[in-house]
Amino acid sequence: ILERRLTRLEYQYQSGFDKKVAWVYAYAIQYNPSINIDVAKEVVAQSYIYRNLDIELICSVISHESAMKWDPEIRSHMGAIGLMQIMPLTGEYLCRLGEEDLSIIWTNAEDVLTNPINNIRLGCFYLSMLIDRHGLYVGLACYNGPHALGRQFGLLLAEGASIEEAHDILAPETRGFIKHVLQRYRNLQKMTAA
Repeated sequence: ILERRLTRLEYQYQSGFDKKVAWVYAYAIQYNPSINIDVAKEVVAQSYIYRNLDIELICSVISHESAMKWDPEIRSHMGAIGLMQIMPLTGEYLCRLGEEDLSIIWTNAEDVLTNPINNIRLGCFYLSMLIDRHGLYVGLACYNGPHALGRQFGLLLAEGASIEEAHDILAPETRGFIKHVLQRYRNLQKMTAA
């Protein structure tokens, strides 16, 4: 179904940016038919802003974090909000940290984090920063779980522990997050390569 949608959309879009937007949009609407194309444009824009994030990785994180719903107002049992599941305190911190670059003014969690454009900007800013510091695997661990455990996980790997041994310090939810995001990421990379 996705391939048929993409074939139809490719006739309409000529630039590389527009083709990527069409791909992201076709991918997202299979989970949420009411998703706005501006969300797809923001995903693609973030992949240009942050060279360590591509559209496949961003889509993989959003898909997992939103429970495959691409619902901008989704909330976790822990209190994380939006497409990229950002905790309110983290969102407020990121707004202050990236004040000049992000152009997002923190008012409150409801207004800022349920806005899908703001949520994607904050999530990508955060994820890119973590991947720059720790690499993809450990960056994902830090994104999903407590930073202290993520850093400890990275240290264990750096000291020669196997991934299986290092996994023991991570919460089951974080282990599942890493596994599922990376699996979806590889699948989407194969799909876009084709």
